[in-house]
Amino acid sequence: NEIILSTGIPLPEDYPLEFTEVYSVTCNNGNNIEYSWILGASLMGIHLTVASPPELKPLTQEIRDSLGKIEIMEDPFEAVKNADVIYTDVWVSMGQEMETKKRQHDFQGYQVNHPLLQTANPKAIFMHPLPAHHCEEISQGMLEHPQSVVFEQSENRLHAQKSILEFLLH
Repeated sequence: NEIILSTGIPLPEDYPLEFTEVYSVTCNNGNNIEYSWILGASLMGIHLTVASPPELKPLTQEIRDSLGKIEIMEDPFEAVKNADVIYTDVWVSMGQEMETKKRQHDFQGYQVNHPLLQTANPKAIFMHPLPAHHCEEISQGMLEHPQSVVFEQSENRLHAQKSILEFLLH
């Protein structure tokens, strides 16, 4: 999956952890990216914590239990404690426009911002697949934050997509 291919690549070369030791947190909306993270984390043995409002928890408990190191928490500050990667996406995906006000209400408190990032591992990185909505899922300045690898991630997605096309054409 292109999301998985492009997600692991932006870790800095001098990042002090083995990839299987990464504690990753998503603050997502139950969309395809969140499910890609869940699948990828379970396949690679990564500890994944999903911070989610109670009414938008992904998957059933039985399925989550079968996937390995997947945790679902409602408190985003508790979820990011010691996280190495914080990943978020838009609160309203394509096709969910009719739910905009409800989702904005449900996700209050799940914004990735400076206080949330300070709760994580001091060397944690911040990721977002773009486009981002400032003052919704991220606060102003998060894309440019020194711990953000959003633009490197975006470049990696381009190369991952080109690799998939190359594979499919040959």
